[in-house]
Amino acid sequence: MSTAARALAYVPGLGFRRADAVMLREPVTEKVDEWSVTVDHVVADAEATQVAVTIYGPFAWTGDRFKAPDVEYGGLIQARSAAGDVVSSDRQRMFPLSHSVSHAGTSISCTANMDALTDLSERLDILIGPPLPPLVIPVTLTPVHDFAIPARSVNVSDSHHGVVLTAEAVGRGESMTAVLLHAALEPSARKRFMRALGTFRDMPRDPPGITLVDERGASVTPFAATRELSQGPEIRMIAVFPAISPDARSAALTVPFVVLSEHLGAPLRLPVPWDGDVALGDDTAHVRTGRDSSPRGGAAVTVEVEGTWHDDRRVLFAESLTVSERYGGVGFRAMPAEPPIVTYTEDPTGEADAVSLESPVIQLRGPWTMTLPLP
Repeated sequence: MSTAARALAYVPGLGFRRADAVMLREPVTEKVDEWSVTVDHVVADAEATQVAVTIYGPFAWTGDRFKAPDVEYGGLIQARSAAGDVVSSDRQRMFPLSHSVSHAGTSISCTANMDALTDLSERLDILIGPPLPPLVIPVTLTPVHDFAIPARSVNVSDSHHGVVLTAEAVGRGESMTAVLLHAALEPSARKRFMRALGTFRDMPRDPPGITLVDERGASVTPFAATRELSQGPEIRMIAVFPAISPDARSAALTVPFVVLSEHLGAPLRLPVPWDGDVALGDDTAHVRTGRDSSPRGGAAVTVEVEGTWHDDRRVLFAESLTVSERYGGVGFRAMPAEPPIVTYTEDPTGEADAVSLESPVIQLRGPWTMTLPLP
């Protein structure tokens, strides 16, 4: 959602929104047959309608090696206004999207980012489609300003290594400060995909390594971060910090490094075991391969990568590992504070004598620094 040239508010858990938006105050749950649907949040304004749901039920499964609930996401979720206007979910705009299996059963969690409704009344109907029986869930909406902190649009950028980092919005309240960051990639000889800001991996429970320093020198670091809808190669992220001094009028935001992956076009195949220096695109690294056990039992192949700095960049690890030409994936037992970084892929045969590495993950050293005017 664009933040340019409009009054903004920051709603904890929902992000930066138009100040005239309306939202669902508390989740609503409905059950039908063996299905349970929770509408986690609804936000609607003159530009978009966003509905997040969690669905438990007897899903069928699809896929061979990587199975997933058999769901047609196009049209799964609809929002209908009191005037009868309807917007519908599109698979390409379902973000975030995940599924899980627990003692409570199979569930999917998804957020439908849909078009705007022409009538923003206080009541909407949320319609859920197949594989569920027809289900209509009425919800009552409340103005977001009742739960928000003041925010403003900004447009401050810094660029290094072909990565343009822009602060797009700042929110400020008595207990927190929030910043919307957009990391975009300039054209490059290789396909590149943003992966993380200020940390080696983008983990939901690990806030990024970013600092915010006001003009008096007081420094804070994020306690939370959330991903926002963005184009595939880019990152839009909200970093949430503790409150800074109410007297501060500006603050400098610093991102020490960024992490991205590069698609090389062909995998690098190494013997197992192996110990030596290899070239990964424009970078070199010392790589060790070996055999080990998988955390889930069975055999695994491990790959340890230690990249060397060159022109403020180094390899961290390979984003994809494949053994026996068909078994692949990448796992981490732990993420160290500094390389080398050890990854693994399970080897069901227990006999793999080679491993293929694809899409090296590269750390680019900055820093990226932006001075932000505060609300």
